Amino acid sequence: DDKPDYCEIARKRIAAANEQTIMELRP
Repeated sequence: DDKPDYCEIARKRIAAANEQTIMELRP
């Protein structure tokens, strides 16, 4: 069965959010 790996999806979303926050905080 092809069930999505929610842990992996969440990890990628968190990583993307962290990257965006870092870019916004950068002067």
